Amino acid sequence: MALERLRQSVLEEAKAEAERLLAAARATRDARLKAASERAEAERLTRVAQERRRLDQEREQALANAARRERVEMLAEKNQLITRALEAAREQLHALPAPDYLALIAKWLLALDPDVSGEVNTNERDADRVTPEFLERVNRERPASGQLRRGRSDLPIGGGVIVSADRYQVDLSLEAMLGALRETLTPRLAAILFSEEADG
Repeated sequence: MALERLRQSVLEEAKAEAERLLAAARATRDARLKAASERAEAERLTRVAQERRRLDQEREQALANAARRERVEMLAEKNQLITRALEAAREQLHALPAPDYLALIAKWLLALDPDVSGEVNTNERDADRVTPEFLERVNRERPASGQLRRGRSDLPIGGGVIVSADRYQVDLSLEAMLGALRETLTPRLAAILFSEEADG
């Protein structure tokens, strides 16, 4: 009888120990599964966040590129408008009646520094218009240190004059005047068109 009780006690103890071990194993398994699930979820969320950031960056870059292309196209269009406007201005200057054309040349010459003196050179077409008599009238309104005289009349310019002083030239040709106007307008247009990009 005593042996039977001992056997029963051992079996019960073994069963209880097995249940404890099984419970511990299950707890360890559940903890590992939970940790693995949490890691997987964290990795998934990280990948989702990284992909979202990548897509946001790509979208922002695409929008910036599109805006830049649009500004460049706008600048090219504005440059074409400036070119057409300057060409129209050139044609209008060429078509001016002689008195109006000479009044414009006189205005440019009178705006020279008072000490600028030298020869006034033209193209062949203006040889009969920018005459010594014309320069005499201009010189009456200039100081003695800034007297001008007739020079060459074979310059390859579209109109206007080039004043040759002793050590330098003052380019008052139509090309120079219109070119200066373009240089003034183009940076202003660029500043307007690209100001948003610079601010960003």
